[in-house]
Amino acid sequence: MKRFIVGVLGLLGLAAAGAGQPVAYDWRPSLTVEVDLDRNGQVDTAQLGVATDSIALRFTVNAESLPVIDIPIDGSKQFGVCSGSEPSIRLTAQSEAPGNALGETPQGYEICSKCFEVVVGGGDCDPLHFYWDTTTNKLSWWRS
Repeated sequence: MKRFIVGVLGLLGLAAAGAGQPVAYDWRPSLTVEVDLDRNGQVDTAQLGVATDSIALRFTVNAESLPVIDIPIDGSKQFGVCSGSEPSIRLTAQSEAPGNALGETPQGYEICSKCFEVVVGGGDCDPLHFYWDTTTNKLSWWRS
């Protein structure tokens, strides 16, 4: 199985590769989740913005806004979501799922009672899982 894991800088590089005109996203309050992602005792937020051909994900971690991550609505892209249903965002506890799906646990991925990941999906594609990498102290992601 292939392992699809990169840090935030890699995500921004993927997003910038298709960059053209700025996209106007609809930042809906209903597509916001709150959790202590980096487990420092402060509430962090993740919000999904929706446009015609893409979605965007913005995080505020430790009261700092991270760069917006553009995600195409295109099931043929490794870092994309499928069309066919409304894009979604949710929280889930970090678990054995990436080890089972990928054959190994991603770098800096921990399983604990306070460890959560942000899951972004749409359509019938496997969702994107964003988690706090405790090795690099940066946002990272995985997908099966």
